[in-house]
Amino acid sequence: MKKLVALILSAVAAVCCVSLAGCGTNEVPDDTNDKTDVVKFDAWTKDDFLIGTFVAYGNDDEKTPSMSEQTKLLADSGVNFITCGNWIPGHGEEMFRDMSTEIWWQYVDKVMKENNMLYTFGADATGPNTNTPNPELVAGTASNMSDAGVEYAKRIVPTLENCMGIMVCDEPSVFAIPQVAEWSKKYVGIKEGVMPFVNLFPEYVGEMYLGGTYEQYLEKWVTSVGAENIEWLSHDYYSFRQNSTEEGIYSNMEAMRKVGLKYDLKTHGFPQSCAWQGMRMPNENELRWNVYAYLAYGFKGLSYFNYLMWGGEGCYDGVIDLNGQIQHKNLYDFMTDMNNDIHFMNDILMNLDCVHAYHTDDEDGCEKLPANSLIGVEKADDGNDFIVSYMKARDGSEPHIVLFNKSWRFESEAQNFTVGESSGITGIEVWNPETKKYEEVQLSGNKFAMNFKAGEGKYLRLKGNVNMN
Repeated sequence: MKKLVALILSAVAAVCCVSLAGCGTNEVPDDTNDKTDVVKFDAWTKDDFLIGTFVAYGNDDEKTPSMSEQTKLLADSGVNFITCGNWIPGHGEEMFRDMSTEIWWQYVDKVMKENNMLYTFGADATGPNTNTPNPELVAGTASNMSDAGVEYAKRIVPTLENCMGIMVCDEPSVFAIPQVAEWSKKYVGIKEGVMPFVNLFPEYVGEMYLGGTYEQYLEKWVTSVGAENIEWLSHDYYSFRQNSTEEGIYSNMEAMRKVGLKYDLKTHGFPQSCAWQGMRMPNENELRWNVYAYLAYGFKGLSYFNYLMWGGEGCYDGVIDLNGQIQHKNLYDFMTDMNNDIHFMNDILMNLDCVHAYHTDDEDGCEKLPANSLIGVEKADDGNDFIVSYMKARDGSEPHIVLFNKSWRFESEAQNFTVGESSGITGIEVWNPETKKYEEVQLSGNKFAMNFKAGEGKYLRLKGNVNMN
């Protein structure tokens, strides 16, 4: 298990909460508690579970904390990955931000190491999208898909210790994939273990951008770039609309699971944690549901979109405002606890591959829980639906089942489960995030009961001669 270096009970200064007009209507009142526990872990590597944020920094006015201070605020919340390193600002720092120089990036690397933070390299200061409208905004900036961008990376990346990848592009269409793939391959081999990183569209953008089914779109990317040239299969999908919640995310996760498993790629997604035009701010239950749904599908990395508000797309709310100040302390603390729960499970999560994610209800594009499943769900007429995920251990150790409450609204009390007669299961242990240990599950015959928070997932370690196939 990832070695815990120290548990530091440190007071984090209370930051004035800013109330914005139009904040999500389902937001619970902010907690006034001005303390949070800061958990320190051993140095993270790219082989650990990544928890990032796409937009990470504010630099709206002179009162905004420095880049170093903002990095620490994120690290204290359990973030260990800056998804877009090309957006790391020079705000409040003595170092001049020149994207073409080793001295700037080595300064960034120093700040990241001090905060146990990984990040991607990117030459384009305006972002990882294919269009670069204002390349003159920052000295030395160049398109990620240009000879200059590649040359920057060749010269700079080998000197960086905490750089885990090279950001090439965000959300390429099927028509852009051949070009993005060719530029991505130019970054391979610059430094051992540092691979190109590309994030893909969600299914709801439509066939015009995907060129076929969602699984075909994912396959097109992997076969074009070559599975040997990437480490991550990444996508985004945002469920929390202004007046509804999109559940098509499950079929997207299923396609990601299948393609990632087929090519032995780690999967990465973007839980929604802010609000912009047409979208709402999620509450704690919705955040838990979004994160644990990804975990139920075996994802190995998550980047919040976003901890921070940003100045585009009509963004009107976030955990942290444009000035780098916490404005939803209750969500910041909740996400801190959830992030650290994940970090304590680091070695478990990185060792488990999801071979099936069965639903108790009919979900388009997803697997239905079979009658002869290892674990059955005794669903009441008014009860919640569940995902029952089969997790196989990469090192050959005990397999796991993940039980996930699909409701982001309702708890599930005393939910009954059954152990299949021919499952080979002789005992079950459940991971307790409070004690950080597995604890024995008491069986009554072939049945057991558990309580679930809204959107909660539980990890069950199985004993016996269990056939996960």
